[in-house]
Amino acid sequence: MNGSPAQAPPGVPRVPALLPALAALLLLLPACGPDEGPVEITATRTVEKGEVLPPGGFDSADRFGFRARRAPEAEPPAYAWTLPEGWEELPPTPSRPGNFRVGKAPDMRCYVSVLRGTGGGLAANLNRWRRQMGKPPLTEEEMKRLPRIPFLGHAAPLLDVTGTFSGMGGEETAKDHRLLGTAMTDGGYTVFLKMVGPAAEVAAAEKGFRALAGSLRRSR
Repeated sequence: MNGSPAQAPPGVPRVPALLPALAALLLLLPACGPDEGPVEITATRTVEKGEVLPPGGFDSADRFGFRARRAPEAEPPAYAWTLPEGWEELPPTPSRPGNFRVGKAPDMRCYVSVLRGTGGGLAANLNRWRRQMGKPPLTEEEMKRLPRIPFLGHAAPLLDVTGTFSGMGGEETAKDHRLLGTAMTDGGYTVFLKMVGPAAEVAAAEKGFRALAGSLRRSR
């Protein structure tokens, strides 16, 4: 005997190591007494028809309502028109459901465009076109005095300006050009009708432009 404590056989934990486990077991014994029997389930819930699990792509915040889900964006409205005599309809392009070939000049342009929102308002859009023609913006009073034409069932302002056309980017210029344009908000969108080209060609097509504006209507 050398005075050292007796070693437990291999594989058997020492008594101090068993104490925490024994204490936890004693705490659980009252919950497992002889008076406890099977627990009867009395509350039930029927899943109503139409209840489905959240679709994939939602995280926990979405599933539990902590984050508002974005409603799907509505499709832009569709429009129809009556093509003026002698005009040719071209294939649509993004944001331009109506493109037209008018006259013989290669730089003659006429189109219907639809953009989401207001773009700063009708006055801002008409003055943007004036800047493309090298002209200063109209004042609020001058804007009120613009002539009106039928467009989408309303009386819309008609912009008629002659000058040097520089386009949207201003990279190229074309002298002695004329621009006719009108615009109207429609719900959450703004609809534009614009024609620009050599002044003589625009003058010849002005009657068709006005007829096209008056015929434009919603188709959806």
